[in-house]
Formats: sequence, C-alpha cells, structure tokens
Amino acid sequence: MNSYTHASQALLDQQRRQLETLLQHPHSTVYEPSRVGQLANRLGQMLMAWFTRGSEPRIRKLIQGGTDVWQVYDPATEQTLYFNHESEVRIWLDQRFYQ
Repeated sequence: MNSYTHASQALLDQQRRQLETLLQHPHSTVYEPSRVGQLANRLGQMLMAWFTRGSEPRIRKLIQGGTDVWQVYDPATEQTLYFNHESEVRIWLDQRFYQ
C-alpha cells in the first residue's frame, strides 16, 4: 500500500468517526481544523514528500492509441522520457547507471 492510499484511508476513517459522533450526539460539534491548520498540514505533507523522494527513476507503462508506451521520469535531470519498447527503457537505465 502506498502512502497516498494510506492517507486516503486515514482521512476516510476520520470522517467516518466524525459522522458517527454527530449521529450519536446531534447537538455537539465535531472539531474541524482551522484553515491555517489545514494549510500547515498540507505544507508538512509536501515537505515530507520532497525530502523523501529518491533519485531513482519512476517508470510507468501507459497505453496510448492501443499501443504500449513507457514513461520514465528521471528526478536527477527532472526530465520525462517516453519509449516504445521495454528494451529501450532497459538500455536507457543501463546507460544512466554507468554514467
């Protein structure tokens, strides 16, 4: 499970608990973080993602027009490259590794 899925599940669990609390106590209010708190939380998440990102390329297989296309993002050069064949991706990875 990736961190995005975990964060989404945590948010859903929090919202479920808040709804259950409202149903049990209709006159009470559920704590909602302030706008500043929400922005601080989002900033913290962005900083965590930035500090923990690696230098390893990220590779995705896409289907465009019925054909497979390999998308490679190289964080070292901040470039996104596209290849038509898996073998081309492997060659690029070997060349990148030995540079």
